[in-house]
Amino acid sequence: MSLQQQIKDDLKASMREKNAVKVSVLRNITSEITNQLLKEGQTPQGALADESVQNVIERLAKQRRESVQQYEQNDRPEAALQEKQELEVLEAYLPEKMSEDEVRVIVIEKIKETGASSPSDIGKVMGPIMQALKGKADGETVKKVVTEELSA
Repeated sequence: MSLQQQIKDDLKASMREKNAVKVSVLRNITSEITNQLLKEGQTPQGALADESVQNVIERLAKQRRESVQQYEQNDRPEAALQEKQELEVLEAYLPEKMSEDEVRVIVIEKIKETGASSPSDIGKVMGPIMQALKGKADGETVKKVVTEELSA
């Protein structure tokens, strides 16, 4: 079963269960999938590849993470809690993220390959690293590890 179909099925189940948060998030995902289909010149009833659906979900998850951070900085815990609940639903549809140690192994490998040696080489090494880790690791974690490795 495709990820898009799984989301549609889960939406129906969530509506039956009257799970308002999950229904809202899954409707949002469905809407964004439709928008992506239209951008690609397909009909709204078309199907996206699982990788494209994951990219859509990852984009929505990133928005939620940023919102949580903003709400917490502005002392709005109830709004941050809502965003965290939505983020949990989104993350259930994403693959497991790599740990910092796993990211570090790939970062060290790519630093050796590119010949980067100082913090000024971050731009030179980030492209190949992000290509290798696309969808598997959070960009903030990667940046932190790269900065630490190039500063050492």
